[in-house]
Amino acid sequence: MGQISVETRYCYFSQAGRHYNEHVAARYLVESRNELLMVVRLTPHPGKPTSAFRVFQMVRLRDRLRLTVDIFDDTAEYTWNELHELDGRVLFVGRGCSRSHQVADHAGFEEGFYFLDDGSFSDGDKDELLPQNSDQLQFSCTDSGRWAAPTRQIESFFPEQAPSNFSPPVWILP
Repeated sequence: MGQISVETRYCYFSQAGRHYNEHVAARYLVESRNELLMVVRLTPHPGKPTSAFRVFQMVRLRDRLRLTVDIFDDTAEYTWNELHELDGRVLFVGRGCSRSHQVADHAGFEEGFYFLDDGSFSDGDKDELLPQNSDQLQFSCTDSGRWAAPTRQIESFFPEQAPSNFSPPVWILP
């Protein structure tokens, strides 16, 4: 039987002084069109429902600056450029299950985000993962929904649902 080779690569990113003017509830990495996107999920305050999303595309600094000489030793190699349009994408985001699809490939969808409630996975005050026994887990579904790019409005899927002993919804897509 053949051996499996795994490649590990470290990418260093410039922080570029980003300020979101809202609380960052989550960040998701999503592969889209052979590019890496970072989706930032925002809320007005910790523990409040999702209010907006911002999307950034990974860009190699050497490529952006058109440099051929490697002058970036011990400094950031990559940065995030903000995308102000989704350009025909619909993004499904959630912890460990984010996906990107083309709107043109799925009738009835429009540019935007579909998102799951990540509140079950962290302590909103400390922003840390919660270690719990499986029989104690409670899943919240109140902050799941859709953010439509054309209207920039949030549509909540389960606005009044109480915590559940069953797992939150998942994406079942091709």
